[in-house]
Amino acid sequence: MPSAFHLEGVRRGAVDGRLRHSCRSFKPENTPDNVDPKRAHLNLIKLDEEAVKRAILGFQQPPDKNGKVRAIRRDANVAVELVATLPQELKGADYKRKNAWAVATHKWVRECVPGRLLGSALHRDESTPHVHFWLQPITPEGRLDYSKLFNRASLTRAHRDYDRALLPLGVVPNMEEAKAALSEGYGGNWRTHKRAQAAADQQKMAEATIELSRQAAEESNEVSAKAMARLDELESRESRYEAWIASLQAELKKWRAELERWKEYANRLAGIVAELADLLPAGAPTLPKPPSGRGQSDPSPSP
Repeated sequence: MPSAFHLEGVRRGAVDGRLRHSCRSFKPENTPDNVDPKRAHLNLIKLDEEAVKRAILGFQQPPDKNGKVRAIRRDANVAVELVATLPQELKGADYKRKNAWAVATHKWVRECVPGRLLGSALHRDESTPHVHFWLQPITPEGRLDYSKLFNRASLTRAHRDYDRALLPLGVVPNMEEAKAALSEGYGGNWRTHKRAQAAADQQKMAEATIELSRQAAEESNEVSAKAMARLDELESRESRYEAWIASLQAELKKWRAELERWKEYANRLAGIVAELADLLPAGAPTLPKPPSGRGQSDPSPSP
């Protein structure tokens, strides 16, 4: 069966309410019946509600060839909400495989779904996990055009690409048709038998492909996890070094200020000594000059 996702255009008047649902920012008394507030901590919201709202409602079309800026129609779809639901094959899977589905779905949206991705919200507080993706239907030329980006051809490609993206996780499209053909058996009909045999061969190839893809995905995830752990370690070490350098710079700045203060104090003392020397009567003994330069011994009191 095809992978489960649906896509819908959002008009200007519906943006606020649907964003509140995606971001779970509605008031507690307005919580839908199918949402369990006790599982809210399991959600993963990567959607800045206010920033997304500003990006959608504040967008203006670029000037046309004549330099005119045309207003966006009031009934235009100014945003796209795509909801991908956990496939039936993965509902009994462990957390690792479900998380791999979420990662694969995010990658598919980024790479295969047209438009400008604004954020996502993974909901685990309902009976079936699903992800809300918010996009702007912005063409490569920078224009808002929902019908140009999301048509029958682009949606067909999106379904096909999503099926391929989930194949390593064991989600095989059209498997139900293969099982139905196998259940027919021979039945005295040679054509039915050949169809069932072809479906069985296809299923074996699909299962072998799934196993190889699963092993490759596990190895890739393991390598990625090690790389991310190493990267986190290096980033943490870099942060410590930066903090240490910052503290040394602050200490150096403090001692430079202290040195300037002492220089200013010495200059003031030199001025006072000069003024006192001018006040002494003629023939009076002069004040000894402080030693300066190298080679002069520093007088020290005798024991």
